[in-house]
Amino acid sequence: MKLTLLNVVASLSVFGTSLIFQTQYTTAKPAPVFRPIQGDIQRQLPKGWVMRLPSTLYMTDYQGSQVQIYPRFDNYSYGGFAVFLETSPNCQARACSFALITVAKDYDEYKKDLLSSPILSTEQLLRIERTRNRHYETWTEADKELLTQAEGAVLVRERITLTKGVKAHYIIRNAMGASTPSSGAVIWEQGGFIYGVIGPGGIDEKNQIEQRWKTELINTARSMSTEPPIVPKKVLAQSSCKNTIQKVVNQMRIKGVRQVILDDQYRINNAGNPTNRTGTITLSLSSYNQHSATQDRQFYQSGYKIDNILRSPVLLKTWADLIVANCEDMAEVTFAEDQSDRRIDYAIQANGKTRKRECSSSNDFEVPLPWNQQHCI
Repeated sequence: MKLTLLNVVASLSVFGTSLIFQTQYTTAKPAPVFRPIQGDIQRQLPKGWVMRLPSTLYMTDYQGSQVQIYPRFDNYSYGGFAVFLETSPNCQARACSFALITVAKDYDEYKKDLLSSPILSTEQLLRIERTRNRHYETWTEADKELLTQAEGAVLVRERITLTKGVKAHYIIRNAMGASTPSSGAVIWEQGGFIYGVIGPGGIDEKNQIEQRWKTELINTARSMSTEPPIVPKKVLAQSSCKNTIQKVVNQMRIKGVRQVILDDQYRINNAGNPTNRTGTITLSLSSYNQHSATQDRQFYQSGYKIDNILRSPVLLKTWADLIVANCEDMAEVTFAEDQSDRRIDYAIQANGKTRKRECSSSNDFEVPLPWNQQHCI
């Protein structure tokens, strides 16, 4: 598993500026189903952004049975971010998508369309139904044009109240062909952000709103609007955590490491975390002078000392245990050799200590490994 430092990189000389952020705490307590991704949200949200999630989540399928949801946090194609509510873990295919929760700073084209498009009248809906019940060879050009206009058209748009001072729109959008069924959405503005809950929705054969889906979407949105928002949180922002990592870095320097590169953006891919912690830190040991890429005599001396450090499991575990003891959200501490694939993971255990991960024989990088295993290249 190759070490990447694409998001946040800081050497010892800039420690405290590039990597250390102002502490931001949140009391948000979303539904337990979101717990596996809450750390991802806090790490990936840009500065100044927030995300709202419901404290309870209950959604049903076309048969009325409760759907088991597997959430996934990612960028949203229309802008902003989204929590994709899927029916299978690690799927990401369209067939697994059931609903989604979005946040953005502006109204995207999709939401603008939902809020501004004309609503199909009851008379138009009845005409569409009668037309579809006739043989297609009897359709006039006007019939065909109406059927085309009906695809993806807004069927319902109601103004609702989520909580005091927060208004929203509940919208039903017609199906767009056989592959895209009708959908419901709740859209609102709160605290300078645009939120959306999009999921199943429609009208029945009597042109009445499917109340079950409407209730589920509105309840989800209402819970989101009343829960405290999730804000970005960097595990390195705590002063005790920062000081501990600084102490470890200093000890590495004393032992001959010329530069220590830190990365707290690595995402945990292992399954079976015995704790609620989600933070990670990678300490990459470099024999390069931070101001020069010259391979001088000290470069080779430092490289020899780095090799000795990475061959010292007792020392590495001592550092890893020290870090997790002082960084409240830390679940994984990795020691790596800069510009190589060599990395040694120490994972949090139920007793609050760490354990060195064993090398796995699996070559499948798509399937999450057990908690105490890692890919060794």
